[in-house]
Amino acid sequence: MTVRRATLSLCAMIAVSSLCLAQRTSQAPGKAPPAPTLDQILDRYEAALGGREAWDKLTSRTMKATMVFSPSGQESTVEVYQQFPNKYLNVTILPPQHRIEIGFNGEVAWSKDSAQGARRLSGRELDMIKHTAIFNEEIKLREAFPNVKLLGARRINGRTSYVVRATTAEGYTGTMYFDAESGLRVRITSTTASGQTYDDFIEDYCDLRDVGIKYPCRRREVYPTYTITERCTEIHYNVPIDSSLFVPPSFEYKIQR
Repeated sequence: MTVRRATLSLCAMIAVSSLCLAQRTSQAPGKAPPAPTLDQILDRYEAALGGREAWDKLTSRTMKATMVFSPSGQESTVEVYQQFPNKYLNVTILPPQHRIEIGFNGEVAWSKDSAQGARRLSGRELDMIKHTAIFNEEIKLREAFPNVKLLGARRINGRTSYVVRATTAEGYTGTMYFDAESGLRVRITSTTASGQTYDDFIEDYCDLRDVGIKYPCRRREVYPTYTITERCTEIHYNVPIDSSLFVPPSFEYKIQR
């Protein structure tokens, strides 16, 4: 009996030890997955947008949107025309009849204002409109930003984002945030031509099934003293665009009163 009792006690001790070991093993935190590389983040972003193959089939884009300025509540409408590789025109209408055009034809950039007239853009303004005019910049981040650096991961509002610092060929730097779950770009911290820093939050992407891509269709731009909320109402790809839209105005344009 003594031997049997001792054997049973030993078995019990072994069983308890095994159970404790199993519990410790199951409760031990798993090995964290390796952090993605910068190339993996950018490749996943392109894939989340529909992939390069789909985007490379696009040659033109027209877009209409509404903008609301806070806290004033003022509303405006925007029309954007883009033609591969770098022709661009943005027309903003502020009620009742204030019209502002910003355009680039691949060589000349301009601003045309119904209240202030037309002027040719140069310096930082020219550099920034050149960047904006890159057709399908969404999948050309490596080309648009020759210098990119992964800064690490950051938790924002309960979600993890990968933070990437990007610098243009002219030396202008911004910061982009890519959602770790969806792979999509969700925020851009940038600087205006006047040197004012602002955050561009991409709050929604639309599925454009006719061309097989996702496109940012709701954004919120937060500046130090005001916010602009922009919603796309129409987006069309591979449609004919009147080439005259990209002809610079006469810089002798007179203000119409």
